Amino acid sequence: MLDTISSQYDSFIYWRMPIPRLDVAELEGLGLADMALYKPKGGLGKLGDRDSQDLSQEEDSLLQFNSFNFWRAPIASISSLDFDLI
Repeated sequence: MLDTISSQYDSFIYWRMPIPRLDVAELEGLGLADMALYKPKGGLGKLGDRDSQDLSQEEDSLLQFNSFNFWRAPIASISSLDFDLI
């Protein structure tokens, strides 16, 4: 009889899909080949003024593309006559 408690097939690691490897050609097409894949926001030392300004400008430019604003449906415009009917 199969022991289901210690079976290797009950493991999450066995059944999960493997993480695909990144293709360098795709990263170059996106313009991400020269950038680090992970940039920590904080560190042991303090960031310089120039670095913090660059980060804030980058965050401002990407603010419109966050997951909430980019994917939500636009707010429907309601005329004042329709609003009075509500």
